[in-house]
Amino acid sequence: MSSPKSDWFLSRELSWLEFNARVLEEARNPQNPLLERLKFCSIFASNLDEFFMVRVPGLWAQDAAGLKNPEAVDGLPPAQTLRSIAERTHTLVDQLYACFRDEIRPGLAAAGILILKMEEVKGAEAAALEKTFHQEVLPVLTPMAIDPAHPFPHIQNRALNIAVALRSKGKSGKIRNPGRCLAVVPVPGMLPRLIPVSQGEGQDRFVLLEDLIGSQLAELFSGFDIVELSKSDTRRRRRSPSRSAPRSTWSRPTSTRSRAPSASGR
Repeated sequence: MSSPKSDWFLSRELSWLEFNARVLEEARNPQNPLLERLKFCSIFASNLDEFFMVRVPGLWAQDAAGLKNPEAVDGLPPAQTLRSIAERTHTLVDQLYACFRDEIRPGLAAAGILILKMEEVKGAEAAALEKTFHQEVLPVLTPMAIDPAHPFPHIQNRALNIAVALRSKGKSGKIRNPGRCLAVVPVPGMLPRLIPVSQGEGQDRFVLLEDLIGSQLAELFSGFDIVELSKSDTRRRRRSPSRSAPRSTWSRPTSTRSRAPSASGR
């Protein structure tokens, strides 16, 4: 009996991406209720996380080992499948963020649900957020320095982190007091992502937990000036194509985190 032709079959991984694209279509459908669309955004992102935790690492390992995946009925070698996954995923994620940024977030604002930046919160509300930080957030923060005395720390899988560039206020040169260093502040997963600012009068206003932490970093690093900070999640690292990879356009998977787009839309 002759072997089936490869063009009779679809790639299992690429077919799965198209299934998840149908979930995204529900998020983009203006006929669906707004909060349902937001929930579909979350489902799409969660599905994609699992895909990159379970299926992509196997393809990457096959590609790194130089295997041609002869058992794949679709006939695609791992490197080609990874390139196709990268192209399709970037398109889908761009559509996800555009949907949230251009449709869902403005719709939530029109319905009275606002996600504010810290600089938009003033007066008594800002003081209340600072009190919330000291009472509920600060006790569970574990900032980790990266310098000659502290090698790069273990980053928890599926975690949101704040990377901070620091400059010493004192004399530099000592191993424990370098002129410049980096630090990582994991955002506690045990706390709600949205911190209420005020509720009532037809509006519910929130700030993101990572923005609240970012506004108070000077208290965590009192001996340093904050040069720069960047909020990032370990999920996004998994989806970044590596331009220097010799075998394919996909970088080694590391870790992941499920979350809907942030208030900035990315």
